[in-house]
Amino acid sequence: MKNPLSSWLTPISSDKQSWSEDTVRLLRATLLLSLFICIVAVLASLFWRADGWQRLGSDAAAGLMISLVMWILLKRGYVRQAAIGTVVLYILFALIASFKGAGVRGLAYNLFFLVVIVSALLVNRRLPFVVAGVASLSGLMMVVLHQAGYLPNANIFPSEQAYWLTNSALFFVVAAMLYVALEQIERA
Repeated sequence: MKNPLSSWLTPISSDKQSWSEDTVRLLRATLLLSLFICIVAVLASLFWRADGWQRLGSDAAAGLMISLVMWILLKRGYVRQAAIGTVVLYILFALIASFKGAGVRGLAYNLFFLVVIVSALLVNRRLPFVVAGVASLSGLMMVVLHQAGYLPNANIFPSEQAYWLTNSALFFVVAAMLYVALEQIERA
């Protein structure tokens, strides 16, 4: 009898070598953009002293550490572990940053859109449903906790510059990932 969980964690492509090369390209683009964006956000948090920038800076520092660790794994040849680790760690990152931030109204909750896309492109096409379920249920939990008064930062919003920087970063990450994914489709 086939284990249903293992079918959710198998790669899309039946050719392991092409899956590995394509995953390396996607993961490399994702991690390089993530590293760049996190460095820019950390530096911006040092220069702009507006409300919310300290939290954005600490979140960006955490994202930088995640990206560096996954980059090291990728460079050592652990492609599958780096791909799955990127998805899992960014799910945890989005959860923690959302709960300590403004909940579903905050910038960190928007990261789940990116994690859904990354999980489809790096791991397999069924995992985004699991990620979307985690995002949806955690969002519902944040709403309930906010209404009960347990999310103290839910009414504190980041500055417009923070929104601009974060959303611009998301636009470029999605654009780069779609570029690499469409390039894969053209080669197939």
